[in-house]
Amino acid sequence: MSLAKICLSLLLTLLAPSAAISGQAMNEPLVIGVITPRSGPNAPIGIAIAEGAAALVDWVNAHGGVRGRPIELIQGDDHGDAVRTIAKGFEQVDQHLVRAFLAPVGCASTYALLPLAERLSIPVIAPMCGDRALRRPVVREAFPIGPGHDRQAENLARLLISRGTRHFALVLQPDALGDAARDGTRRALGASQLPDARLDEIRFDASAPHGVIEQLRASDAEVILTALPDPQTGTLSGLLRDAGMSKHLYLLAEGDPLLLAARPDLDMPAISAIQILPDERQDSIVNRACLALIGHDLPPLMRAARRHGCLATQILIAGLRRSGDDIDDPQSLIAALERPARPHAGNGADPFAFTAFDHQAFQSTSLIELRMLTNPMNIASIQP
Repeated sequence: MSLAKICLSLLLTLLAPSAAISGQAMNEPLVIGVITPRSGPNAPIGIAIAEGAAALVDWVNAHGGVRGRPIELIQGDDHGDAVRTIAKGFEQVDQHLVRAFLAPVGCASTYALLPLAERLSIPVIAPMCGDRALRRPVVREAFPIGPGHDRQAENLARLLISRGTRHFALVLQPDALGDAARDGTRRALGASQLPDARLDEIRFDASAPHGVIEQLRASDAEVILTALPDPQTGTLSGLLRDAGMSKHLYLLAEGDPLLLAARPDLDMPAISAIQILPDERQDSIVNRACLALIGHDLPPLMRAARRHGCLATQILIAGLRRSGDDIDDPQSLIAALERPARPHAGNGADPFAFTAFDHQAFQSTSLIELRMLTNPMNIASIQP
């Protein structure tokens, strides 16, 4: 066993007793942690997530808290670095006895928190990570609020098929992201039962990226899908832009679509990304305190990030309320988050609940088309 793993195991063991006694006094606040980048390239997203969470926390506290106890939001800056994410996680558990972690940004940060979360039964709510391994088999402490990469690809392909696309090219690498995108796209093509629907799979070689351009030209596909780690996504999109081939390019994000859409090097006309967030019709189940903060006058990315933070907080507060007299029991909170509940509108409403079977809130997909020269963002939504 490596020294790092030994240290992690010892720290988890030392922290376990302190977490078990959290919240013994009924007037103590219920503490939740938000560890996001507040500096670095993803800082605008991380700050907006925390603002969305804070909006709902302020509203709940102004209306009596949860079972008479206030919510306290502890914010941490991980600079977009997974090593700092886990350091902040230990700090928040040790010093503040946090009850949950909200919306870690990216798969690396999400997986950095999971060993701590699993050891202490701390839910990680709304992680910004599309890895399907986070969803099935169920990671009981993880509560993603959108579908995994395979369902993202399937939903996108279904939408494009409905718009008349028949010939797809998928640029991928032999990894979990590529496998998931291929599986999802194949499911959509199979379900269409169209004899002329086809998929060309094109392997991306980071040592010879220009070769992909020639393969794509030979394919002559109507639509290009990419499922690559974020650095390779930037490389390929730049090559396609220079070759005049980015008009029908759709990107699956390695971590979360918001992070991909916010990258300045991808700011080009007609580039598109998949955004997995509730569509406008689902705003009716978001607490009005959040909607007031989100506002339609904000840039679309910031509005989406704030709504993500608010929804993560709303899910947690709904779980805390359903915990009843066992509100201080971590296992009770996770069970309450998994307990089905019918969504309804209004202040403080439960937006949705996870089930132990599916462990996901919903599977809706919104397609964000970034057309920087004409319209900052045009949103078209579909339901799977």
